[in-house]
Amino acid sequence: MSAFLKRLSALMLAALLIAAVFGCGGDKGAVSGETSAEITEAEAEEAETTYPPPDASDLDLKGQKVNFIAPQWSTCKYLFAEELDGDAVNDEAYRRAANVEEVLGIEIENFWGQDTDTHQMVLKTVKAGDDAYQIVFTHCIYGLQDYVVSGALYPLDDLPRVDLDAPWWDKPVIESMRLGGKIFYAAGDLLLQNPSCMVFNKSISDNYGFDNHYETVNKGKWTFDRFYEEARGVSVDLDGDGEIGINDQSGYAGDLTESLCVITYACGEKCSIADGDWIKLVFYSEKMLDMFEKAYSYFTDSSVCQGYFRHVADGQNFSSGLSLFSITSLPGVVGLRSADVDFGILPLPKYSEEQEQHYVFPWPIFVCVPTTVQSPELVGATLERFCYESTPVLTAQNEILIRGKSTRDEESLAMIDIIQASYVSDIGASYLGFDPNFSKVFYSFTTLIQKKNENLASEYTKAEKAILKAIDKLCEKIAEVSEE
Repeated sequence: MSAFLKRLSALMLAALLIAAVFGCGGDKGAVSGETSAEITEAEAEEAETTYPPPDASDLDLKGQKVNFIAPQWSTCKYLFAEELDGDAVNDEAYRRAANVEEVLGIEIENFWGQDTDTHQMVLKTVKAGDDAYQIVFTHCIYGLQDYVVSGALYPLDDLPRVDLDAPWWDKPVIESMRLGGKIFYAAGDLLLQNPSCMVFNKSISDNYGFDNHYETVNKGKWTFDRFYEEARGVSVDLDGDGEIGINDQSGYAGDLTESLCVITYACGEKCSIADGDWIKLVFYSEKMLDMFEKAYSYFTDSSVCQGYFRHVADGQNFSSGLSLFSITSLPGVVGLRSADVDFGILPLPKYSEEQEQHYVFPWPIFVCVPTTVQSPELVGATLERFCYESTPVLTAQNEILIRGKSTRDEESLAMIDIIQASYVSDIGASYLGFDPNFSKVFYSFTTLIQKKNENLASEYTKAEKAILKAIDKLCEKIAEVSEE
């Protein structure tokens, strides 16, 4: 069983325990232990296996202060709470910080930036030699390259009191980000990630007599060909103007800007992988070309797709109730709860039925530590304890925010289990996703489909040299930083 599934089993057990303890506190927003996933006896025993909690009793940290900073973006906004208010997601976040403060005798203060400028705030203090922030949460792409190449980060595998082998850390993801022999970014139980998913309109699906989508997923038959076959069969010219537009029933709606990026991962492909101390470009393949050809035909067909590109043009949104499908994220689904649409949640389709499993790009959020920290022992002990104390927080976020507020049926809960157990990472996308050269592969589907350019092969050939140069430049700089 993968490291993620082991952690997921532990969270499910925690959810059941929390429900048993707080089941009578309905007005307090107690965590529900209901789940659609079965935990086998062997998995339960494995989840219950104890791992020594972090021990900093030999340190005298009383009265010391640790500053956290995070972007007000996605699930980062659930990291901290100012006070108890009866909401389980809020209250568990509050208790986590309070528990860390009590156990270590420290004071925690949290600061906020935006997704686009938090790294700039941190880098400014590092360049000034100011120990202003000790624990930093990141956007999935913004700042990750800048932090490392400027030598602003303390290698987490050198940070005292941090045990990255502990089950509250996500070791596969952490190792996938190793460069120059060092780990600068970590992920774990600190907060929920942002996995992509697909939603479907149940009413439209029922009206057209489509097979049960949940059963289709469970039988391994939920593919992009199946998606398009259904999507192209439901368009209706409701306003009678002779064409399909945003006021008509369509097969697909929503913002395509990031949605098209994740199709490559859903099909089992990546832009890059870690290769020792280097990044290896693996984007170009016959399978990728075939997937692009399909995506191009799907998403440029205006009689089927009424999606749009952010900052370019308006389009139809799934919340209108006029479309059959849309790609979003699990946290994004929360916003659909107020929409008058009976919807279900699915993983993104597979490339083909032969593909063994579904794959999901989680738009990962990382944690890192600046080099300016004056007390590595204090910071390491705090970070380790904070992650260790996160199981109830993550359980509350998962069971209430995602599984509770996002879903309207039991079958969708099983789909969430599949989604959360299918994460894949891409080191190049994390470090170089916004690089003007690397983005030519990471955002290739988005850019070319938006411009209605069918020539992925020729565009890649023209860009490949510059992409490889961007990778080499990053890896060489990280190697230099790692040797300092």
